[in-house]
Amino acid sequence: MTDLMTAPRPHDVIWVVGDDAVEFLDGLLSQSIEAMDAGSVARSLLLSPQGKLRAPIWILRGEDRVGIAVESGYADRVTGDLGRFRLRVDVSFDAEDRPVAEVVGNAARDLVKRDTWFDEDGELVADLAFMNSGLPRVLTTKRAASAVSEETFDAMRIAVGEPRLDVDVDETTIPQEADMVQGAVDFSKGCYLGQELVARINSRGRVNRHLRGLLLASVAHAGAAVIWEDREMGSITSVADHPDLGPIALGMVRRELDPGTSVIVKWDEGQTSAEIRVLPLLG
Repeated sequence: MTDLMTAPRPHDVIWVVGDDAVEFLDGLLSQSIEAMDAGSVARSLLLSPQGKLRAPIWILRGEDRVGIAVESGYADRVTGDLGRFRLRVDVSFDAEDRPVAEVVGNAARDLVKRDTWFDEDGELVADLAFMNSGLPRVLTTKRAASAVSEETFDAMRIAVGEPRLDVDVDETTIPQEADMVQGAVDFSKGCYLGQELVARINSRGRVNRHLRGLLLASVAHAGAAVIWEDREMGSITSVADHPDLGPIALGMVRRELDPGTSVIVKWDEGQTSAEIRVLPLLG
């Protein structure tokens, strides 16, 4: 299943150009772009002023431009949020106009050369690491195989613990709830949009819910309630039937549900048993 597959929805890429691009983005995003080497890729977060998630993104640091890769369909959200702060700065946004594909699997690493992203001879390749898994994922303008189905891709995505925007995480999500901070937030940099909440939780707080994996006894419905000791403790957000793991899900659940806890997943038409697991379900 993971030798090589082409995602049904490749990420969008936005190029941020201009003399002030790096300084501009550093004041708004959680990653320290100034500290990145040209040719490197790093995860970052675009947050609301209140510190809630607007979009998980990947930064492609270049010599004279910075790329932002974001889930398909969310480029306008990113440029709209950033554009509100584009005052008296030399910055412009250019959408990538070449067709891109997103390939996942062990064979995908053969596409990456000396850097984690490059754009040479009209060919763009960028290594977009999963949050919780070492399974290679590469964005590329090279010709790729036909995309797999949404169901096949979701089974892989859930197994490696990769949340989907506005499905598993949304504008109510605090980054720590979905374990999105490691590698995406530089706590030593200066201020950025939404910093206060993320920094406060990191230094002396905790969150009340977590994104977890679930191993299900049978396939359930997205949106089904997670029940423990007759109390509703959250809900499942994505569900798939994995060829090796069987029925699996992602869910946002209360922190009281430790990994290994047995729960009931209940929806209008039925219910099934499940076990809470840390992510990823498969490395």
